[in-house]
Amino acid sequence: MSAQPMTAEPKFVPQPKAIWSPWDLLLVGFVVLVAVTATLMALRQYQHHRAIDRVVADLHSATLAFREYMRQYQMPPESANFGEAPKGAGPFLSQLKWGEPTPVGGYYQWLGGPAKTPEPGGMMSGRIGIAAFPPAPPISLSGADLLEIDQRIDDGNLAAGDFRIGFNGWPILTVRAKP
Repeated sequence: MSAQPMTAEPKFVPQPKAIWSPWDLLLVGFVVLVAVTATLMALRQYQHHRAIDRVVADLHSATLAFREYMRQYQMPPESANFGEAPKGAGPFLSQLKWGEPTPVGGYYQWLGGPAKTPEPGGMMSGRIGIAAFPPAPPISLSGADLLEIDQRIDDGNLAAGDFRIGFNGWPILTVRAKP
């Protein structure tokens, strides 16, 4: 018998399987999108709370500055346009960025002057407002934000006390010569 060459049967070689199927990639992309969205929302919320913290600090500093002005001059400064320091009060407000938009939009405004004083009981006063007349950036404070500010600097009641909601829903803080 003659030897016939043996032919090897072709062996089945499996094709390498794809590591990521399209569905796997879609799921990973969705998870990444949710994570990025959650991170951005948390960052915006953090920035908003920092802005509220800065407004509270600014209002506290401005209150002290206007009280010092009233102590020295025995009258409150005259009213000024929003974004402008009252005449003669610039040195007292030097630690603030009074002429720039507030961290929550709008500009600070001083409402006061001899025509509005003295208050009942003989106490001098004026008001710090945050106003957003165009072209000022709009104020980004919700009712909850305003209540939080009120709780931190006044009595926690937006309908009473020194911190209230004024014209157009914009906040106003009454500043008296003596606390």
